Amino acid sequence: MRYAQAGTMTPTNTAQVAIPEVLGYWAEEGVVADQSVMQGSGEVVQALDAGNIDVTITTTAQAASAIAQGSPLRIIASYVNGNIWTPFVPEDSPIQEVEDLAGTTVGVPNLESGAVPTFGALLGTVGLGLDDVDLVAAGTGPEVVALLESGQIDVYAASDGHQALVQREKDMRGITNDAFGEIGFHVVMVARDDVVEEHRTALVGLMRGLFKGIVVARENPEAGVAMLYQVFPDNQPTGMSDEEVIEAGLPGLLARLANIQPVDGLEGNTTDEQIRAHLEFLIANGDLETDDLDGLVAQMWDPSLLEEANDFDRDAIVEQAATLEWQAYLP
Repeated sequence: MRYAQAGTMTPTNTAQVAIPEVLGYWAEEGVVADQSVMQGSGEVVQALDAGNIDVTITTTAQAASAIAQGSPLRIIASYVNGNIWTPFVPEDSPIQEVEDLAGTTVGVPNLESGAVPTFGALLGTVGLGLDDVDLVAAGTGPEVVALLESGQIDVYAASDGHQALVQREKDMRGITNDAFGEIGFHVVMVARDDVVEEHRTALVGLMRGLFKGIVVARENPEAGVAMLYQVFPDNQPTGMSDEEVIEAGLPGLLARLANIQPVDGLEGNTTDEQIRAHLEFLIANGDLETDDLDGLVAQMWDPSLLEEANDFDRDAIVEQAATLEWQAYLP
């Protein structure tokens, strides 16, 4: 199963890329997760549409736009059902409201990041657009802090995990409004139609491993941080003790877990109301075009794998998580 991610893998991503691999959950399902990491959400959706990968986790905005334009894709799970895209400014910034963002320089992890369309959607709530700001590829972590402190960027628009890396070193505050802050269903698992139809068992196994990974991360986030760096050792911070590495990774992971919640007892689930609210928000802000919202919802949302993917002994996973020592996994 060719499984792609977007952006730099940090502890925020451990449940989707590391825990299932390290603890053998995918192997138990007979799934070989051939993982790759691409620059941004737009790139992974293009690769999925072209048949170069089988499944990915990406932003709803990118997935919905591609499906509305005819791409043979479907959303098979809601990975993050909270809002992870609040932009932040330094605590002492004169920017107080969304309207104040006009004319500012906005850093994003990269120009293919899912932060770009979602930031545009926030601007759209007050009649602004991406043309009203200057977007800059700012990277993540310490490099963002340096750009903020030198005044080269005024705002950082990125996901919750990337924001946590910056907030570890600098006092920041969010800039949002009710219209944007209440929108969920932001990050989804997407597969091609033919993969769902022809490789259902493998997809269910991939999803079940991921859902087990979420349970482990909730119960033992320290071990989750360590496993991320076992799978992506080059991403581990340097110049720190092992304890400091774990401590530094926890805020991003905990921020992400707060936005990953089961719905009606099922990991990866969502509600029709949440789907429609997100799509209506994108349409209202010019980020999605469709003449048939009902048809688009029916076309893009396929929850048929969720019950089977959630069929595992949750109590056993919780018990296993309690026995894990992070020292055994950190490189």
